Amino acid sequence: MTPSWTRWTLGGFGTTQPEPRTAAAVTARRQAAAVMLDRVRDVLGQLRRERSRVTFAAVARGADVSRTFLYQKGEARRLVEDAAESAAGQTIKDRPEKATPGSLATLLWRRILHQHDTQADLGHFTRLGLVTVPATLLASTVALWGMLHTIGT
Repeated sequence: MTPSWTRWTLGGFGTTQPEPRTAAAVTARRQAAAVMLDRVRDVLGQLRRERSRVTFAAVARGADVSRTFLYQKGEARRLVEDAAESAAGQTIKDRPEKATPGSLATLLWRRILHQHDTQADLGHFTRLGLVTVPATLLASTVALWGMLHTIGT
């Protein structure tokens, strides 16, 4: 079905069939939107399988579409809203920093691990900290002492 377009004519407004170039542009835009919707469906399936949080931003990032597309395209918006609603009762796996003890550096380190799909449990994290922190403090103290001794101040 070809849409009708309103165009200004000498006699006022009239309804005409779109020009062939316009019809081709409309068809190309519809095909592009269909491809984007397919990518949105794929990303939603992936988020569901990974039990990740379903948000407009996450879907837009994963499907390489704009958030405006997701909000304005009715079918895309319904898909995201339905997926978010169905995932609302599930345990979401993308929150490692919520239960992480420690400083901002710890939160950033855990986030980077999560982005690379690497898990580090609290025991491993604690053991690593118990080894590296004292060694770093000792090395820093010795370096400062050596500099002060060398300079003579």
